[in-house]
Amino acid sequence: RDQNQEMAEVLECTVAQAVEKMNPEERDELKVSAKLFIVGSNSSSVRDAVDMACSSLGVAQLDSVIIAPPPIEDGTNLSLEYLQPYWQELETLVENKKIVAIGTSDLDKTLLEQLYVWAQVKPSSNQVNLASCCVMPPDLTAFAKQFDIQLLTHNDPKGKTLQDSVTVLQCSGM
Repeated sequence: RDQNQEMAEVLECTVAQAVEKMNPEERDELKVSAKLFIVGSNSSSVRDAVDMACSSLGVAQLDSVIIAPPPIEDGTNLSLEYLQPYWQELETLVENKKIVAIGTSDLDKTLLEQLYVWAQVKPSSNQVNLASCCVMPPDLTAFAKQFDIQLLTHNDPKGKTLQDSVTVLQCSGM
């Protein structure tokens, strides 16, 4: 069995390093964001990760949460059907005021458009890996501009596992 299958069978959220709770007076001046790396097939791990982040930081709400799909092999495409349960969990968290805005990471224009059309709560941002492009793809830029979606860049190493990538929170689906 591979590491992702093993991690997907256990739900465990832990703080991997000491995190200082946020001072309530500072909260209005700070924007709190989290990036969740999807592993396994349990979308409820999204809720658990958000709860853990809020609890660890001593906040009631995250300003932004971005979901990062798992690395896929060249020649295969990520599908809307794969993302839907995770996105629905994020939408519920927005409705329950645990998150203000939700976004994605590394979606191409086609998948971002499919998600946008399907979603009740529209993505507010999409991160693009600097390693995959030095210039944003024109079709993605045009779509994002038309629907007021921020395009952000990141430099997360491609192909890293959840354990390699996450430094503050480690969560995996059951």
